[in-house]
Amino acid sequence: MTATATVAAEFKYRMFKTSEALFATPNPEVLVTYGRVGRSIPDDLVQWLGVESEFVPGPQAMNRQRTETLTLESQWWFFRSGELDAEKDATDALYARLGEFENHLRLTNPRLLLTGEPPNAGLDFMHGVQLVSHQFDTTEADNALGTGGRLAVATARWQADIRIRNT
Repeated sequence: MTATATVAAEFKYRMFKTSEALFATPNPEVLVTYGRVGRSIPDDLVQWLGVESEFVPGPQAMNRQRTETLTLESQWWFFRSGELDAEKDATDALYARLGEFENHLRLTNPRLLLTGEPPNAGLDFMHGVQLVSHQFDTTEADNALGTGGRLAVATARWQADIRIRNT
C-alpha cells in the first residue's frame, strides 16, 4: 500500500459504485453517472459531481496520520409525466430513493465496500458517510425533457471524515 495525499477520487468512485449497485434494479430504473450526464436525460437520474477536501494535520509531526474531511455533491433528478399529481409523484420518488441510499450507507454499507471486497477493505472512516445538506426544487419539464410533466431536483451533499495513514 502506498501513501496518498488525498482519497477524494476514491471516495467519489465508491459513492458512485455503491449507488449504482443499489439502484441496479430495472423497476424503476435509475441512471447513476460518475459526473454529469450526456445529452440523453432519463426520467430518473443520480449524478456524482465535485468533491471538496479539507485536512487536519496529524499531532506533533507532519509524518503522522491526519484527517481528511470530504464533501461530495450529487444531483438527483426525477421526472413524472402528467399535470395535477406529477409534482408530488416526482417529489415522492426522489425522496424515496434519496432515503433508500442514505439508509443503505448508514445501516448496510457504512465503509463503502465494493462487491467482493473483504470487510477490512474500503476507506478508513472515522464516523461513516453522512448526508449533511440538500437543496430541493421542482420545475415544469417541458423545456428540460421535451415532454409535459414535472421534474424534482435535489442537490445533496455527503460528508465523511477519513484517516490518511502514512506507510
